[in-house]
Amino acid sequence: MQASSHLISFPFFIKDTGRSERKYEPCDPYKYQSNMTMIAIVQQQGAVVPDCEVAVFDSSGECRASSFSTPADNHRVYLTIQGEGGGEPLTFRVVYQGTEGTIDVAAAETYTYNSDAMAGTLSTPFVLTIPTETTGLHKISSTTVNVCSTQGGLELKATQASDVRICSSSGRVYIIHVTNRETVSLPAGIYIVNNKKYVVK
Repeated sequence: MQASSHLISFPFFIKDTGRSERKYEPCDPYKYQSNMTMIAIVQQQGAVVPDCEVAVFDSSGECRASSFSTPADNHRVYLTIQGEGGGEPLTFRVVYQGTEGTIDVAAAETYTYNSDAMAGTLSTPFVLTIPTETTGLHKISSTTVNVCSTQGGLELKATQASDVRICSSSGRVYIIHVTNRETVSLPAGIYIVNNKKYVVK
């Protein structure tokens, strides 16, 4: 007898958002037995942020969901978040075009995962708040971060505080905030940082 998979999905995903490439690829939707859904909107100083991508992460840094805002629906973001059970903390990252290029920043809000739940509605979406560009946003990993492979992980060295995005060959994404030197323990495999490949043994 096959285990059932409680996958909830939004019909809104078929709408053309004008965006073709995600910055964050979510995990395999069949990895988890259930999910929850969320209708969200991103605000900055009380104003809606258009044309953005929202990614949802668990405490280990795995991307559980990613989707673009939908212009036709007042820039709401429709998310199907994979998981199991309840009680797991979730965090959010927002990618949008700032005055000096692409900005990738953490939202102020967190949420607790609960299988088969729904957060936000069309009339009252869940609000994700991001700071203004003048408050010292950490842009995703730049040339200020040096990376080298170590036994069982990667060593990251930064000349200034930076958020580093590490992508595994399976599509899992880790976000690490580096202020000086950090060693990240990772399973053996191939990882991409700053468009360069690193092998962890």
